[in-house]
Amino acid sequence: MKKSVLAVSAATLFGFSAASIAATPSFFVGAQAGYQNIDLEYSDRDSFGTASESFSSDYSLSGLAGGIFAGVKFNVTPNFYLAPEVNLGISNADGGESDSYNDSWNGGSVNYSESYDYEVEADRSYGIGVLAGYKFTEATSFYGRLGYQRTKFEASYNESWSLIDQGFSDSDSFSASDSKTFGGVRFGVGMETAVSSNVALRLDWSQTHYSSETFSDDQGFSFTFDPTESLFQAGVVVSF
Repeated sequence: MKKSVLAVSAATLFGFSAASIAATPSFFVGAQAGYQNIDLEYSDRDSFGTASESFSSDYSLSGLAGGIFAGVKFNVTPNFYLAPEVNLGISNADGGESDSYNDSWNGGSVNYSESYDYEVEADRSYGIGVLAGYKFTEATSFYGRLGYQRTKFEASYNESWSLIDQGFSDSDSFSASDSKTFGGVRFGVGMETAVSSNVALRLDWSQTHYSSETFSDDQGFSFTFDPTESLFQAGVVVSF
């Protein structure tokens, strides 16, 4: 008897919850913009013949980012909701590193110089996620975010050297560029505050841990990037 009552109760609750979710969806769209910072772990490997050398560094990209989003909000309870959401974004965040070396010997009759620079730029981005939110007041709610994001990065590398030895001179230069799309897990938190019956303001912070990708060329040079993105944006949400 108890098992029957529990089964009926569970079925009733499940049916009520499912009906509540199915009966109260609200669609929303929005736009947002803000500041993006990407911590980039960098390592390269240069092979020449049977030998090779490697180098690693850590620097950051920064810039502005913005985009649009859309989703569906399901009210699980009067105060708790789940909202699957998709987003499209664009960024101008960039950064890089450059260095040069000059030396001379034999009284200045031999001169050697070398320089290099590389730059990485963030570009288009898109992803999907789920917001789990809780209404603290009729107007304000806070949410957590979990999802998956893909972002295109463009990288360029330039290297040159020159040698002058008692009237003899030689020089060479090398450049390469490539683009790859990185994917990673995105999580974050945010809040929304209604300013009318169907318009709300949103503040959103998220962090994305991308998988590493390697750029390489037929000259034996390769460099690997492992980005971690932090993004703070403000936006407007319209529900209907």
